[in-house]
Amino acid sequence: MGKRISSKRLPHVIGPLTLIRYIHSQDFDAIRNNLFLPFAQRNIAVYIDNMGFSHPDFESNYGVVLANLDLPRLNEGMYRAICRALDQFEADTGLQIEIAAHPRAKSGSLDQVFPGRNVRHGISSDLVSSCRVMIQPSSSTITGLAVALECPIIILRSTHFDARRLARGQALSKELKVPLVDIDTENLKFEIPEIDKEAYALYKERYVKRVDSIDLPFWEVVARDLGADPVN
Repeated sequence: MGKRISSKRLPHVIGPLTLIRYIHSQDFDAIRNNLFLPFAQRNIAVYIDNMGFSHPDFESNYGVVLANLDLPRLNEGMYRAICRALDQFEADTGLQIEIAAHPRAKSGSLDQVFPGRNVRHGISSDLVSSCRVMIQPSSSTITGLAVALECPIIILRSTHFDARRLARGQALSKELKVPLVDIDTENLKFEIPEIDKEAYALYKERYVKRVDSIDLPFWEVVARDLGADPVN
Protein backbone atom coordinates (compact mmCIF):
# COMPACT_ATOMS: atom_id res chain seq x y z
CA MET A 1 0.00 0.00 0.00
CA GLY A 2 1.09 3.56 -0.56
CA LYS A 3 1.45 5.96 2.30
CA ARG A 4 -0.26 9.37 2.48
CA ILE A 5 1.92 11.98 4.15
CA SER A 6 1.70 15.62 5.15
CA SER A 7 2.90 18.24 2.67
CA LYS A 8 4.45 20.33 5.46
CA ARG A 9 7.70 18.39 5.24
CA LEU A 10 7.87 18.21 1.46
CA PRO A 11 7.95 20.56 -1.56
CA HIS A 12 4.62 22.02 -2.69
CA VAL A 13 4.41 19.70 -5.70
CA ILE A 14 3.36 17.09 -3.14
CA GLY A 15 0.08 17.74 -1.41
CA PRO A 16 -1.65 16.31 1.67
CA LEU A 17 -3.46 13.70 -0.45
CA THR A 18 -0.43 12.65 -2.47
CA LEU A 19 0.05 8.88 -2.61
CA ILE A 20 3.66 7.81 -2.09
CA ARG A 21 4.21 4.53 -3.91
CA TYR A 22 7.17 2.31 -3.03
CA ILE A 23 8.35 0.53 -6.18
CA HIS A 24 11.29 -1.79 -6.44
CA SER A 25 14.33 -0.69 -8.45
CA GLN A 26 14.16 -1.26 -12.20
CA ASP A 27 17.07 -3.68 -11.84
CA PHE A 28 14.67 -5.97 -10.01
CA ASP A 29 12.60 -6.43 -13.19
CA ALA A 30 15.50 -8.39 -14.70
CA ILE A 31 16.05 -10.19 -11.40
CA ARG A 32 12.35 -11.00 -11.19
CA ASN A 33 12.44 -12.60 -14.64
CA ASN A 34 15.37 -14.83 -13.67
CA LEU A 35 13.73 -15.90 -10.42
CA PHE A 36 10.94 -17.59 -12.38
CA LEU A 37 13.13 -19.33 -14.96
CA PRO A 38 13.92 -23.04 -14.45
CA PHE A 39 17.72 -22.83 -14.25
CA ALA A 40 19.39 -26.10 -13.25
CA GLN A 41 22.33 -25.61 -10.91
CA ARG A 42 25.64 -26.42 -12.56
CA ASN A 43 28.88 -27.37 -10.87
CA ILE A 44 30.50 -24.04 -11.76
CA ALA A 45 31.58 -20.79 -10.21
CA VAL A 46 31.24 -17.49 -12.03
CA TYR A 47 33.81 -14.71 -12.01
CA ILE A 48 32.25 -11.29 -12.71
CA ASP A 49 34.84 -9.32 -14.66
CA ASN A 50 34.84 -5.52 -14.39
CA MET A 51 37.46 -4.81 -17.11
CA GLY A 52 39.86 -3.33 -14.56
CA PHE A 53 41.89 -0.40 -15.85
CA SER A 54 40.55 -0.90 -19.40
CA HIS A 55 36.98 -0.01 -18.43
CA PRO A 56 35.72 2.82 -20.71
CA ASP A 57 34.76 4.97 -17.71
CA PHE A 58 38.10 4.64 -15.96
CA GLU A 59 39.60 7.66 -17.71
CA SER A 60 36.62 9.91 -16.92
CA ASN A 61 36.73 8.81 -13.27
CA TYR A 62 40.43 9.48 -12.80
CA GLY A 63 41.07 12.27 -15.31
CA VAL A 64 44.54 13.79 -15.28
CA VAL A 65 45.87 11.13 -12.92
CA LEU A 66 46.03 8.80 -15.92
CA ALA A 67 48.96 10.75 -17.31
CA ASN A 68 51.19 9.08 -14.74
CA LEU A 69 49.75 5.56 -15.08
CA ASP A 70 50.93 2.75 -17.32
CA LEU A 71 47.49 1.21 -17.79
CA PRO A 72 48.52 -1.84 -19.85
CA ARG A 73 51.11 -2.77 -17.22
CA LEU A 74 48.61 -2.24 -14.40
CA ASN A 75 46.01 -4.35 -16.19
CA GLU A 76 48.54 -7.11 -16.81
CA GLY A 77 49.49 -7.26 -13.13
CA MET A 78 45.86 -7.22 -12.04
CA TYR A 79 44.78 -10.04 -14.34
CA ARG A 80 47.85 -12.12 -13.46
CA ALA A 81 46.85 -11.93 -9.78
CA ILE A 82 43.20 -12.73 -10.59
CA CYS A 83 44.08 -15.75 -12.75
CA ARG A 84 46.35 -17.11 -10.01
CA ALA A 85 43.44 -16.79 -7.57
CA LEU A 86 40.98 -18.47 -9.95
CA ASP A 87 43.40 -21.37 -10.48
CA GLN A 88 43.68 -21.78 -6.73
CA PHE A 89 39.91 -21.62 -6.28
CA GLU A 90 39.40 -24.44 -8.80
CA ALA A 91 42.08 -26.54 -7.09
CA ASP A 92 40.56 -26.00 -3.63
CA THR A 93 36.86 -26.47 -4.50
CA GLY A 94 36.77 -28.66 -7.60
CA LEU A 95 34.45 -26.17 -9.30
CA GLN A 96 35.13 -24.97 -12.84
CA ILE A 97 35.12 -21.20 -13.28
CA GLU A 98 33.40 -19.45 -16.16
CA ILE A 99 34.08 -15.79 -16.85
CA ALA A 100 31.10 -13.44 -17.14
CA ALA A 101 32.35 -10.66 -19.41
CA HIS A 102 31.45 -7.07 -18.63
CA PRO A 103 28.60 -5.81 -20.85
CA ARG A 104 30.93 -3.22 -22.39
CA ALA A 105 33.73 -5.67 -23.16
CA LYS A 106 34.09 -6.47 -26.85
CA SER A 107 33.82 -10.10 -27.89
CA GLY A 108 37.27 -11.70 -27.79
CA SER A 109 38.86 -8.84 -25.83
CA LEU A 110 39.28 -10.95 -22.67
CA ASP A 111 40.59 -14.15 -24.25
CA GLN A 112 44.23 -13.17 -23.74
CA VAL A 113 43.83 -12.09 -20.11
CA PHE A 114 41.92 -15.28 -19.24
CA PRO A 115 43.87 -17.85 -21.30
CA GLY A 116 42.24 -21.27 -21.50
CA ARG A 117 39.07 -20.14 -19.77
CA ASN A 118 35.52 -19.98 -21.03
CA VAL A 119 34.65 -16.27 -21.40
CA ARG A 120 30.92 -15.75 -21.85
CA HIS A 121 29.39 -12.55 -23.23
CA GLY A 122 25.81 -11.40 -22.72
CA ILE A 123 24.64 -14.16 -20.38
CA SER A 124 25.88 -13.01 -16.98
CA SER A 125 22.44 -13.33 -15.40
CA ASP A 126 22.04 -16.88 -16.70
CA LEU A 127 25.47 -17.84 -15.32
CA VAL A 128 24.74 -16.40 -11.89
CA SER A 129 21.33 -18.09 -11.86
CA SER A 130 22.88 -21.51 -12.35
CA CYS A 131 26.22 -21.28 -10.50
CA ARG A 132 27.15 -22.49 -7.03
CA VAL A 133 29.18 -19.41 -6.11
CA MET A 134 29.87 -15.97 -7.57
CA ILE A 135 33.30 -14.34 -7.38
CA GLN A 136 33.83 -10.64 -8.01
CA PRO A 137 36.50 -7.97 -7.42
CA SER A 138 34.05 -5.27 -6.38
CA SER A 139 30.36 -4.45 -6.25
CA SER A 140 28.40 -4.67 -9.50
CA THR A 141 24.83 -4.38 -10.74
CA ILE A 142 24.51 -8.15 -10.84
CA THR A 143 25.11 -8.42 -7.08
CA GLY A 144 21.38 -7.88 -6.53
CA LEU A 145 20.55 -11.01 -8.54
CA ALA A 146 23.01 -13.12 -6.56
CA VAL A 147 21.51 -11.80 -3.33
CA ALA A 148 17.94 -12.47 -4.47
CA LEU A 149 18.94 -16.03 -5.41
CA GLU A 150 20.86 -16.44 -2.11
CA CYS A 151 23.97 -17.34 -4.09
CA PRO A 152 27.23 -17.42 -2.08
CA ILE A 153 29.56 -14.54 -2.96
CA ILE A 154 33.32 -14.14 -2.60
CA ILE A 155 34.96 -10.71 -2.95
CA LEU A 156 38.59 -10.47 -4.07
CA ARG A 157 41.03 -7.79 -3.03
CA SER A 158 44.56 -7.07 -4.22
CA THR A 159 47.11 -4.29 -4.28
CA HIS A 160 46.74 -4.54 -8.06
CA PHE A 161 43.16 -3.19 -7.87
CA ASP A 162 42.42 0.54 -7.99
CA ALA A 163 41.50 2.27 -4.74
CA ARG A 164 37.86 2.97 -5.55
CA ARG A 165 37.07 -0.62 -6.40
CA LEU A 166 38.96 -1.81 -3.34
CA ALA A 167 36.80 0.44 -1.17
CA ARG A 168 33.57 -0.75 -2.82
CA GLY A 169 34.58 -4.39 -2.48
CA GLN A 170 35.41 -3.94 1.18
CA ALA A 171 32.10 -2.18 1.85
CA LEU A 172 30.13 -4.89 0.05
CA SER A 173 31.92 -7.64 1.95
CA LYS A 174 31.07 -5.97 5.24
CA GLU A 175 27.44 -5.36 4.31
CA LEU A 176 26.74 -8.88 3.03
CA LYS A 177 29.08 -10.56 5.52
CA VAL A 178 30.81 -12.45 2.73
CA PRO A 179 34.52 -13.37 2.51
CA LEU A 180 36.97 -10.68 1.42
CA VAL A 181 39.95 -12.67 0.13
CA ASP A 182 43.38 -11.10 -0.20
CA ILE A 183 44.66 -12.78 -3.36
CA ASP A 184 48.20 -11.44 -2.87
CA THR A 185 48.79 -13.70 0.13
CA GLU A 186 51.28 -16.51 -0.35
CA ASN A 187 49.17 -19.27 1.24
CA LEU A 188 45.97 -18.56 -0.68
CA LYS A 189 43.07 -20.90 0.12
CA PHE A 190 39.40 -20.91 -0.87
CA GLU A 191 36.24 -22.57 0.30
CA ILE A 192 32.60 -22.10 -0.65
CA PRO A 193 31.07 -19.87 2.04
CA GLU A 194 27.72 -20.11 3.73
CA ILE A 195 25.51 -17.07 3.26
CA ASP A 196 24.27 -14.84 6.06
CA LYS A 197 20.54 -14.79 5.31
CA GLU A 198 19.87 -11.79 7.54
CA ALA A 199 22.57 -9.72 5.83
CA TYR A 200 21.28 -10.75 2.40
CA ALA A 201 17.72 -9.83 3.35
CA LEU A 202 18.81 -6.38 4.59
CA TYR A 203 20.77 -5.75 1.39
CA LYS A 204 17.80 -6.74 -0.73
CA GLU A 205 15.53 -4.46 1.32
CA ARG A 206 17.88 -1.47 0.94
CA TYR A 207 18.98 -1.76 -2.67
CA VAL A 208 16.79 -4.19 -4.60
CA LYS A 209 13.23 -4.55 -3.38
CA ARG A 210 11.44 -3.46 -0.22
CA VAL A 211 9.30 -6.06 1.49
CA ASP A 212 6.25 -3.82 1.09
CA SER A 213 6.78 -2.94 -2.58
CA ILE A 214 4.42 -4.54 -5.09
CA ASP A 215 5.65 -7.62 -6.94
CA LEU A 216 4.79 -6.37 -10.42
CA PRO A 217 6.96 -4.98 -13.26
CA PHE A 218 8.12 -1.42 -12.52
CA TRP A 219 6.32 0.32 -15.38
CA GLU A 220 3.16 -1.69 -14.87
CA VAL A 221 2.87 -0.24 -11.37
CA VAL A 222 3.51 3.28 -12.74
CA ALA A 223 0.99 2.86 -15.57
CA ARG A 224 -1.72 1.58 -13.24
CA ASP A 225 -1.30 4.47 -10.83
CA LEU A 226 -1.41 6.99 -13.67
CA GLY A 227 -4.39 5.32 -15.30
CA ALA A 228 -7.80 4.15 -14.28
CA ASP A 229 -6.66 0.90 -12.68
CA PRO A 230 -4.51 1.94 -9.69
CA VAL A 231 -2.67 -0.72 -7.73
CA ASN A 232 -4.14 -1.37 -4.30
